[in-house]
Amino acid sequence: MSAAKWNVRLYHPRSQDRDLFLEQPLAHAPVFRRLWRDVQEAPMKTPEQHLLIAGRSGMGKTSLLLRLAYRVEEPSENTAGLVPLLFNEAEHGIRKLYQLWERSLDLLIEKVPLFASLTEERARLSTRHREDATYERALQQLLDQQLRMGRRKLLLLVDNFDRLLPKFSQAELHRLRKVLQTSAEIRLIASAEAVPQAFYDYQHPLYEFFKVEQLNPLATEATRALLRSLAERSGRPGMGARIAAQGPRIETIRRLSGGVLRNLIALFKLHAEDRNGDSAFADLEQLLDQWSPTYQERVDRLPPAQQEIIAQIALHWDAIQVGEIARGGRLASKVVSAQLQTLVKNRWVEKITTDTKNHLYRLRERFFNLWYLWRNGDAKGRSRLRDLLAFTEAWCASAPPPNPSDPHAPQRAHTLLAEALSLAPLQAKPEPRPLPSPPPQRASLARRELQGLLQRRAYRQALPLLLQQRDQNQLLLGQIYADDLRDYARAERCLRAATIPAAPEAHNQQGILYQYRLQRPLEAEQQFLRAAEYRHPRAWYNLGLLYQVAQRDYPRAVEYFQRAHEAGDREAGWNLAELYIHRLEEPQRAVPLYRAAAEEGQLDAWRSLGSLYHRYLRRPTEATHCFKRVLDHYRIYGLTLDERRAGGDLDTTLYLSLFYLMARGEWDALRSFWDSIESRQGIDRLKPVYYAGLALQKERFGREYQRMGGELVETVTEILETIAALRT
Repeated sequence: MSAAKWNVRLYHPRSQDRDLFLEQPLAHAPVFRRLWRDVQEAPMKTPEQHLLIAGRSGMGKTSLLLRLAYRVEEPSENTAGLVPLLFNEAEHGIRKLYQLWERSLDLLIEKVPLFASLTEERARLSTRHREDATYERALQQLLDQQLRMGRRKLLLLVDNFDRLLPKFSQAELHRLRKVLQTSAEIRLIASAEAVPQAFYDYQHPLYEFFKVEQLNPLATEATRALLRSLAERSGRPGMGARIAAQGPRIETIRRLSGGVLRNLIALFKLHAEDRNGDSAFADLEQLLDQWSPTYQERVDRLPPAQQEIIAQIALHWDAIQVGEIARGGRLASKVVSAQLQTLVKNRWVEKITTDTKNHLYRLRERFFNLWYLWRNGDAKGRSRLRDLLAFTEAWCASAPPPNPSDPHAPQRAHTLLAEALSLAPLQAKPEPRPLPSPPPQRASLARRELQGLLQRRAYRQALPLLLQQRDQNQLLLGQIYADDLRDYARAERCLRAATIPAAPEAHNQQGILYQYRLQRPLEAEQQFLRAAEYRHPRAWYNLGLLYQVAQRDYPRAVEYFQRAHEAGDREAGWNLAELYIHRLEEPQRAVPLYRAAAEEGQLDAWRSLGSLYHRYLRRPTEATHCFKRVLDHYRIYGLTLDERRAGGDLDTTLYLSLFYLMARGEWDALRSFWDSIESRQGIDRLKPVYYAGLALQKERFGREYQRMGGELVETVTEILETIAALRT
């Protein structure tokens, strides 16, 4: 299939070939089916109910109108006599109501040559009627009369209707309502970014006049279905698997971009064209860059005072009060209040009513707010954005996929995180490669180069120099052949040579080769046992793993893990605890193992001990104490999330501790934690968790909770579900 079949036009779908457009996936299929059924079943013998499609910019309103027009024109459909007139997305030439009817006549003549004579008739009416109102009525009557004579009905498909209406006077709006209420020849299907607030005012001419179809943001499963469909049509083998593998990144962008169809299609194009980066933040930067010309033009059209207010709200990110805007922009509060009224009316800003006179204001389009932070924010602002992306991507990565067979089932997405007992049983890792001793002062240049390569762990580059050495390090060579070059035959020869002097580490490494590279467990066991004869702690650990995982001989696994643990191997202690809990059902015996590790300063051990008390031993007081110890660590030493975030994983220890203490209502400990990290911008790093805590204390911090932007709602909701699960 050609690339054109998936290359969706993001801004001008009408410019695309009709057949290619109709082959593209339909994101809002249920809405389209309802609209089409309404059109198909309406006989238009009497005036029909008029429809309004409401949805944010980029949600697919234009495509729905275009698809309706194409469907009506299909010969197979029972819509004979119905003529769809598709208006342009921006009809700048329509400023008066009579111009709406002029444009309708022009489009009708284009569609049905039978009405070509109306051009001359319209010119005569324009000359005869000097008043706009009389000319408008004459035009509409002419249109109505000619449609009846030609046995035609009009379906007016008007995009961006909300931008058109403010141009009409109240008298014109009343006349428009009367025409639409009384004419059986004309039906209007319009679109708007939102239902105009005036439509809810009973004094407005179009009060409750339209039946509204709301285009909601695409949810997780709808997004996956859309991307799967695009992948199938892309003609690129493996594209579907590539998209599926990027699930957390795509889900992150979906949440933060508001589930807008245009953004998600643009995201697919980035991945399809291999222009995506290595993280959700890289994807977001590409999307924001595409929006830059549009957003910048919108901002430039605003008066200076409104631009300053937009800047203060956007850079603050969360909702903000009038006084905060005034102080930040050095503006008078009265000026700010007056300008905010205009910005709210023009849908730039939304007003959040509080229980006081100090209401809150935030940018209505949250993706625009992200763009402003990215484009105009300082290093701190961009860091806040990066932190939120990293948190959300890691959070989404920790959630199981929704059940496609029951998309309406509640997703306890992060119950698994909340119930996590400890680190997963650790698998054997290759031992650190022994580095030769530092070269003497007069060492050769080659030996110094070799030492530098080994210190940088550039083992492939070091291999030729190693082979030139007289005193070759067979153990190191064996590891390079096994781990870097995957030349297992040479690795085996080198490791065997290294065991000639009866080196226990060489036996241990040979066991790892047999166990994890060559899948020869019996020979691996023999090598580990030989190393164990020399009381090699890591060999004891590897024997424990072999008996635990490969042979499921848990008593022998306990024996060797215990030996390794007593010799100081920390990983052996973790695995021994896991055996007691999950295999031998003796969780009490894991307590001293975790406690010993915790007292040695292993923070994860406090989390594991707390989870053990909570889930298996049902001792909430002790569990609470353990999780408080975790917060004490972060409160004293600060947040150290960067390394974990870079690995794409949640800092489970910190988050689970926060969730558990919120579930237990330990607000004093939590408040102390938040106060201690606020000066270090830690709250920005943990923004969704912070707002989840505020949500649980709405009686005290309800107004503060109202500052939260819509881009956080889904994640905060899932965090609250996780906390609720911890209460059971």
